[in-house]
Amino acid sequence: MLVTIHNHAAGTCAWCRCRSDDGVQAQFKDGLSGFFCKKDFWAALKARADEQASPVEASPKVARSSQS
Repeated sequence: MLVTIHNHAAGTCAWCRCRSDDGVQAQFKDGLSGFFCKKDFWAALKARADEQASPVEASPKVARSSQS
């Protein structure tokens, strides 16, 4: 599961720091958690879904040259 939504509430967005009456208390699989306004919740969800669809490799592949 990518994200767990705990409740729909009002609060100050952890991302943009704006007060919103329409947001969610959520915890993402990667550890990001807190209250998010609707706009920033969807942006965070989309970024993580895109990242999950095409994961970035942690270490680059290096071609080794053969030496005698």
